[in-house]
This record gives sequence, C-alpha cells and structure tokens, in this order.
Amino acid sequence: MSSRQRRSEGGQYLSWPTGENNVVVCPVCRVHCHANNLIENQFLLEVSGSSSEANATDPSSDLKCTSCHENSPATSWCVECSEYICDGCVQ
Repeated sequence: MSSRQRRSEGGQYLSWPTGENNVVVCPVCRVHCHANNLIENQFLLEVSGSSSEANATDPSSDLKCTSCHENSPATSWCVECSEYICDGCVQ
C-alpha cells in the first residue's frame, strides 16, 4: 500500500494511505473514494493552523460567515465560492 500526500495551503503535508487504483477507504464508514476526488476540509485546516487564513493570535476563534453581513458563525465551507458561510447562506 502506498501513501498519497497533498501540500496544504499552510505548507504542511497531509498524507493518507492509498490502496489499489489510488483508492482511499474511510476508516469510519468504510466507503471507497478515489484519492483525486478528495477535497480539503477547510474547517480542519483552520483549526489546525494549516490554512493561510488562520488567525495567528487565536486559532480557535469562531469563524464568521464571509458571505453575508450578519456576522453569523460559519457552519459550512462553500467549495464554489471558497468562503465560510452560515446556516442562513447555506439555504
């Protein structure tokens, strides 16, 4: 079994084992996924400090919606817009 690596925006390398045909198996639900179809978990990158947008003074600070002017807590990441969004903007 080989290992696939992706460099995060913060410069750290994230790796996961890949099996036959570059397939990753989720350790929780056992679903098979082609490694090229994986997307970066922006919330995880933010909390771990791997994101280029990470708050250097308080990396655990609450993320705010960057789509609306409500200053609501972000609960999702819009892949198309590449921004954090709140529950109201998700709908």
